Amino acid sequence: MLQNIKRKAAEQRLSEPPQKSSKRTELPFIKIAKWALPVAACLAIVVVGIRFIPNITASPESGVELVNPFESVDSAKEFQNRLGISVCEPSDSKNVSYTILDGKIAQIDFDYGDNSYTLRASKQSGDFSGINGTLIKSDKIDAETDAVLETIRGMEFNYLKLTWTDGVTTYILMNNSEISEEDIREIY
Repeated sequence: MLQNIKRKAAEQRLSEPPQKSSKRTELPFIKIAKWALPVAACLAIVVVGIRFIPNITASPESGVELVNPFESVDSAKEFQNRLGISVCEPSDSKNVSYTILDGKIAQIDFDYGDNSYTLRASKQSGDFSGINGTLIKSDKIDAETDAVLETIRGMEFNYLKLTWTDGVTTYILMNNSEISEEDIREIY
């Protein structure tokens, strides 16, 4: 019986036309392209990296120097000597640090009471505070010095930025922690 089944199956196969495979046959260049293109892309990335990355990094041999825009100084007196700017922190301040930014901006970071502040001063005009956000409120608080207190929506808390001028130097006082308007006015 098994032999009859095998014979009939063989006869059926011979009488039916051969079926085409559902799998497409790929042309030789398509097969090559499937592995060659990714290899070529990786090779191009390596060549670009070898060619251009050494020019980006600084090395003493290449003569390329990256300039740090922040320069620490010892006291507020150096602001007067180097920038011609007279500025100082409140007398009861703690954790005071002095920095010159871009050779033009005097910056004092300090703690006063339970709060942290940054005071910047420069002979340039405009906003050099570095605070980005949405302006919520702006109040002129002193006409004599053009003092303006702005509330700016930040990511962690609302920043208060107090800007004023003496006619030559522009001053910007900012909070580095959550404070009230009374706190920043007291420093001003």
